[in-house]
Amino acid sequence: MSTTAETKRLSREDWLAAALEVLKSDGVGNVNIVRIARDLGVTSGSFYWHFKDRNDLLRSLLEFWVSSQTEAILEKASQGTPSERLFKLMEILTLDEESRYEVAFRAWAGFDKMAAEVVRGTDKRRIEWLRSVFHELGFSGTEAEMRARLFVYYQLAEPIVFWREPKSKRREIIKLRQRLLTSPVPT
Repeated sequence: MSTTAETKRLSREDWLAAALEVLKSDGVGNVNIVRIARDLGVTSGSFYWHFKDRNDLLRSLLEFWVSSQTEAILEKASQGTPSERLFKLMEILTLDEESRYEVAFRAWAGFDKMAAEVVRGTDKRRIEWLRSVFHELGFSGTEAEMRARLFVYYQLAEPIVFWREPKSKRREIIKLRQRLLTSPVPT
């Protein structure tokens, strides 16, 4: 008799979401068909309905990360004034913990050319989006660039350093961070 998970048809996104969790918890070396099938409670044969092999899974995982962790998030934060968009992005990344996979992808990119290329492209896309927001807020050139970079640097470190803080404290920090990033530098 088959289990409930085996009778349920898994989508490509189900496999990718499970692979994402393995990547986050145990690194890319443990992202393999048998492990993910076991975690999903299905046979590894069902993997081949969605992917050719492990390399196809890894390429797809990078695409999934870009789509779900950059493009979809920027889309959610794309409405409102520049200040509202910046705050919305901070909320999504910090309170919804959407940046929880960053460390795993950057560790992977440290030794894999394909992952490194995707991470570089993703960073470039994020910086460009943020730079345009800061430009709309009246900052230009190097100042807009540095504010965008500070945003990204902080966002990468925040879930590592401050992960135990309650959401109420993180919400206060978001408000202060936005004020600091959008205030003119005294001359």
